[in-house]
Amino acid sequence: IVNALMLPPPARFNSINRQGASSLAVGFDALANLDYTLQYRNDLSLGSWLPGQEFGSSPADRSLSVTSTISGESRFYRLGLRP
Repeated sequence: IVNALMLPPPARFNSINRQGASSLAVGFDALANLDYTLQYRNDLSLGSWLPGQEFGSSPADRSLSVTSTISGESRFYRLGLRP
């Protein structure tokens, strides 16, 4: 018996662009029939990941981009798949 687990590839950013002094655009390729979530935090060692934006599934692959307002010296983002 062969037991194979079909997992989607990890979510990855394909672009990160500073848009002036207080905003940042991040882009990624979203695969068909998968839901994505973008989270952020201002400090990697303190606090929890905060919700940024949710991206629902689509029947076709697509490229997505979101612009976020940033404040302070740094902001960290992570992109993941929703269950």
